[in-house]
Amino acid sequence: MRLPGLRLAVVLGGVVASIGLAQRVRGGLELWIGLPVSDSIEVAYSINARQFHAYNMSKVKPTSGFADKVVTKQFVIEAGVNRIAADRVRAVVFLPGCKTSSLDVAFHGKTLSRDVQCAQLSHWTLKGQLVDAAVAKTGSLKVDVAYEANWVSDFLEVDQLTIFDVATTSVSKNGSFSVELPILALDPAEESAKGEDRGELLFTLKNGETGDTVGTLQPDQFSTASGGLELRTEYPRLRFALEQ
Repeated sequence: MRLPGLRLAVVLGGVVASIGLAQRVRGGLELWIGLPVSDSIEVAYSINARQFHAYNMSKVKPTSGFADKVVTKQFVIEAGVNRIAADRVRAVVFLPGCKTSSLDVAFHGKTLSRDVQCAQLSHWTLKGQLVDAAVAKTGSLKVDVAYEANWVSDFLEVDQLTIFDVATTSVSKNGSFSVELPILALDPAEESAKGEDRGELLFTLKNGETGDTVGTLQPDQFSTASGGLELRTEYPRLRFALEQ
């Protein structure tokens, strides 16, 4: 969905974001985001710099030893576009199992820092069944669950779809699976979102060995217009049809 009145974003693939001291760009404004230790963190952010506007999405995975990996709890955004210092940086931090954290930071000529903490969400174990159980007998399969956070586009003021990784689970030989999911319907950002800005869960069936996509899975209940799953506080056992 294109948002009216928004400037077209420059999508940056790793140009703006730098992680850890080894990748810092010297001499410019930066936003330092302090993060708790987590297996996987994702940050979607936009940068306003006068007439320029940029968007990026980065995965932050704790590791050690290499400059191109995350070594510390600090996620550093170079706050500028086309060598012009930023006026404002907006960011949404997604930590699995936690409420989303939204940052709106105005710059006045100096580097700034913000800290993000994990406010735990309650969890629900979703149980699913592939409609065609024979699919599961073709080999090792897994289900990837993602969160399409439609409200993020409005917050970041960009015409970009933001999808966060939530969980992965294996599929049994009889086509059943279960996965523990955070109850994103209780996230304050979702509770305040309206209409088409509400998020949804996306289910993708993949080859468990190669990671190749087999197809998308559409639930038989609480399905959205785009084939995802509505965010709710609980679900009955669901059946999923494979869409290739």
